[in-house]
Amino acid sequence: MATVTSNVSSADTSNASVQTVAGGGADALNRLAYLSLVLTPAMGATRTLRAIEKLPSPSDLFSLSLTQLEGLQMPAVSARFVFEGKARAAAQAEIQRLEEQGAGFLTHSCPHYPDRL
Repeated sequence: MATVTSNVSSADTSNASVQTVAGGGADALNRLAYLSLVLTPAMGATRTLRAIEKLPSPSDLFSLSLTQLEGLQMPAVSARFVFEGKARAAAQAEIQRLEEQGAGFLTHSCPHYPDRL
């Protein structure tokens, strides 16, 4: 679901849109939502993708009520983790660790996400 990649140097223009969330522009919150679900207990790749596909925009995840999250067929423990802001906090911490290491990540909706994964 989220693939870790190294940051792109300024000389590499073929992958120029592979960026960290902090520098991701308009879709940074969508990428944060993907990573939040990937790091949520009991979600897994399939549940994460199914939940994201039910939303108009992945970033809508952060404005849903607990009942609406459970309506995405998330296990109760997962819905609570997201609703309480723990998933978002975990994703933000992970992004910070990635950036400290000079790395970033891709999500399923990123244009550079490999077709085979």
